[in-house]
Amino acid sequence: MLYRLIFVTILFLFSIISFSFDDNDLGLSKSALKKVEKTISQLWPEREVIWEKVLVSEDARRALSFDIKSDQLFRLKDNGRLVGYLYSDDAPGKFDRFDYMVIFSPDLTILTVKVLVYREDYGGEIGSKRWLKQFTGKKDGGEMDYKKDIQGISGATISVRSISLGIKKLSLNIQELRKSGVI
Repeated sequence: MLYRLIFVTILFLFSIISFSFDDNDLGLSKSALKKVEKTISQLWPEREVIWEKVLVSEDARRALSFDIKSDQLFRLKDNGRLVGYLYSDDAPGKFDRFDYMVIFSPDLTILTVKVLVYREDYGGEIGSKRWLKQFTGKKDGGEMDYKKDIQGISGATISVRSISLGIKKLSLNIQELRKSGVI
């Protein structure tokens, strides 16, 4: 009986400790989190890049022209040196929202875009590396207009328009965060 009580107590304490050290600050599923980690390791192979939340004070939040959640923006660091920023968001599809992330270089140029979770039956082609490469190298929200700069995908019009607008907004938002001194 005493051993059982000790075992249950140890198991309970272990589960509390495990949850308190959860590194899933993005609030994503395990499969989406694996996509984030894989993307980071592909961008910086043989480095141990960690992410840390960018904390935005209430005063800074009020001064911004957009809302930012506490789990959207992260600094990416290798041995204490800034290597980029990870900015995540969601966007509407035809019936449901999908999650994506944009990784920016320290000078705020887009390094890569990744669709993390796509919840629609159609339009998942927006998650293809080939299509998403259109955003790589862009900065300041420039050259990201759907149909003009960004090619469409048949059957994914709403998602293409939505993610194109979303990435453009994130690019402009991160510039505003830099100008306001948040990053």
